[in-house]
Amino acid sequence: MREVVTRRYKRVQEEKQKMPSLVLIDGGIGQLHAAAQALEELGIVNQPLASIAKREEIIYIQGQEDDPVVLDRHSPVLHLVQLVRDEAHRFAVTFHRKRRQMRDRQTELLEIPASESERRSAFWSTLEVCKQ
Repeated sequence: MREVVTRRYKRVQEEKQKMPSLVLIDGGIGQLHAAAQALEELGIVNQPLASIAKREEIIYIQGQEDDPVVLDRHSPVLHLVQLVRDEAHRFAVTFHRKRRQMRDRQTELLEIPASESERRSAFWSTLEVCKQ
Protein backbone atom coordinates (compact mmCIF):
# COMPACT_ATOMS: atom_id res chain seq x y z
CA MET A 1 0.00 0.00 0.00
CA ARG A 2 2.81 2.35 0.91
CA GLU A 3 4.51 1.84 -2.45
CA VAL A 4 1.33 2.40 -4.47
CA VAL A 5 0.39 5.56 -2.58
CA THR A 6 3.95 6.87 -2.84
CA ARG A 7 4.12 6.33 -6.61
CA ARG A 8 0.68 7.82 -7.24
CA TYR A 9 1.01 10.98 -5.18
CA LYS A 10 4.65 11.56 -6.10
CA ARG A 11 3.43 11.78 -9.69
CA VAL A 12 0.60 14.10 -8.62
CA GLN A 13 3.21 16.39 -7.07
CA GLU A 14 5.59 16.21 -10.06
CA GLU A 15 2.79 17.04 -12.50
CA LYS A 16 1.47 19.74 -10.15
CA GLN A 17 -1.98 18.18 -10.16
CA LYS A 18 -4.64 19.05 -7.63
CA MET A 19 -4.95 16.67 -4.69
CA PRO A 20 -8.27 14.83 -4.35
CA SER A 21 -10.85 15.82 -1.76
CA LEU A 22 -10.50 12.39 -0.17
CA VAL A 23 -8.12 9.47 -0.58
CA LEU A 24 -10.06 6.24 0.02
CA ILE A 25 -7.94 3.21 0.82
CA ASP A 26 -9.06 -0.39 0.42
CA GLY A 27 -8.22 -2.18 3.64
CA GLY A 28 -8.36 -1.77 7.36
CA ILE A 29 -6.52 0.31 9.85
CA GLY A 30 -3.10 -1.09 8.92
CA GLN A 31 -3.51 -0.07 5.29
CA LEU A 32 -4.74 3.36 6.40
CA HIS A 33 -1.60 3.88 8.49
CA ALA A 34 0.67 2.71 5.64
CA ALA A 35 -0.98 5.17 3.24
CA ALA A 36 -0.77 7.98 5.81
CA GLN A 37 2.93 7.30 6.32
CA ALA A 38 3.56 7.36 2.55
CA LEU A 39 1.80 10.71 2.20
CA GLU A 40 3.70 12.10 5.18
CA GLU A 41 7.03 11.02 3.66
CA LEU A 42 6.08 12.99 0.53
CA GLY A 43 5.35 16.04 2.67
CA ILE A 44 1.61 15.81 2.05
CA VAL A 45 -0.15 16.76 5.26
CA ASN A 46 -3.76 17.57 6.09
CA GLN A 47 -4.97 15.27 3.28
CA PRO A 48 -8.31 13.68 4.15
CA LEU A 49 -7.72 9.93 4.22
CA ALA A 50 -10.08 7.05 4.98
CA SER A 51 -10.15 3.29 4.52
CA ILE A 52 -12.84 0.66 4.26
CA ALA A 53 -12.32 -2.71 5.89
CA LYS A 54 -13.85 -5.34 3.62
CA ARG A 55 -15.43 -7.96 5.87
CA GLU A 56 -16.82 -5.65 8.48
CA GLU A 57 -17.52 -2.78 6.03
CA ILE A 58 -16.18 -0.38 8.65
CA ILE A 59 -14.81 2.97 7.54
CA TYR A 60 -11.74 4.27 9.36
CA ILE A 61 -10.87 7.95 9.11
CA GLN A 62 -7.29 9.08 9.72
CA GLY A 63 -7.02 10.75 13.11
CA GLN A 64 -10.27 9.14 14.30
CA GLU A 65 -9.25 5.48 14.20
CA ASP A 66 -10.61 4.85 17.71
CA ASP A 67 -14.09 5.84 16.53
CA PRO A 68 -14.68 4.08 13.18
CA VAL A 69 -17.77 4.79 11.12
CA VAL A 70 -20.15 1.84 11.03
CA LEU A 71 -22.88 2.43 8.49
CA ASP A 72 -26.14 0.54 8.24
CA ARG A 73 -26.00 -2.28 5.68
CA HIS A 74 -28.75 -0.52 3.69
CA SER A 75 -27.14 2.92 3.81
CA PRO A 76 -26.76 4.59 0.38
CA VAL A 77 -23.44 6.03 1.58
CA LEU A 78 -22.11 2.54 2.33
CA HIS A 79 -23.31 1.35 -1.08
CA LEU A 80 -21.50 4.23 -2.79
CA VAL A 81 -18.25 3.46 -0.96
CA GLN A 82 -18.62 -0.23 -1.86
CA LEU A 83 -19.17 0.67 -5.52
CA VAL A 84 -16.02 2.79 -5.53
CA ARG A 85 -14.03 -0.02 -3.93
CA ASP A 86 -15.44 -2.65 -6.29
CA GLU A 87 -14.63 -0.50 -9.34
CA ALA A 88 -11.05 -0.10 -8.11
CA HIS A 89 -10.82 -3.89 -7.77
CA ARG A 90 -12.26 -4.42 -11.26
CA PHE A 91 -9.78 -1.94 -12.74
CA ALA A 92 -6.80 -3.54 -11.00
CA VAL A 93 -7.81 -7.10 -11.91
CA THR A 94 -8.35 -6.15 -15.56
CA PHE A 95 -4.98 -4.38 -15.70
CA HIS A 96 -3.11 -7.36 -14.24
CA ARG A 97 -4.89 -9.84 -16.51
CA LYS A 98 -3.82 -7.82 -19.55
CA ARG A 99 -0.23 -7.71 -18.30
CA ARG A 100 -0.26 -11.45 -17.74
CA GLN A 101 -1.64 -12.05 -21.23
CA MET A 102 1.09 -9.93 -22.78
CA ARG A 103 3.75 -11.71 -20.74
CA ASP A 104 2.40 -15.13 -21.72
CA ARG A 105 2.50 -14.20 -25.41
CA GLN A 106 6.25 -13.81 -25.22
CA THR A 107 8.16 -16.83 -26.38
CA GLU A 108 11.82 -17.66 -26.76
CA LEU A 109 11.21 -18.22 -30.46
CA LEU A 110 10.56 -14.50 -30.90
CA GLU A 111 14.00 -13.76 -29.49
CA ILE A 112 15.77 -15.68 -32.27
CA PRO A 113 17.43 -13.16 -34.59
CA ALA A 114 15.61 -13.33 -37.94
CA SER A 115 13.84 -11.02 -40.30
CA GLU A 116 10.08 -10.76 -40.33
CA SER A 117 9.88 -12.57 -43.68
CA GLU A 118 12.06 -15.42 -42.36
CA ARG A 119 9.80 -15.80 -39.31
CA ARG A 120 6.68 -15.75 -41.47
CA SER A 121 8.16 -18.39 -43.79
CA ALA A 122 9.14 -20.60 -40.85
CA PHE A 123 5.65 -20.25 -39.39
CA TRP A 124 3.93 -21.35 -42.61
CA SER A 125 6.39 -24.22 -43.08
CA THR A 126 5.64 -25.45 -39.56
CA LEU A 127 1.93 -25.15 -40.19
CA GLU A 128 2.19 -27.24 -43.37
CA VAL A 129 4.11 -29.95 -41.52
CA CYS A 130 1.44 -30.02 -38.81
CA LYS A 131 -1.34 -30.48 -41.39
CA GLN A 132 0.29 -33.61 -42.82
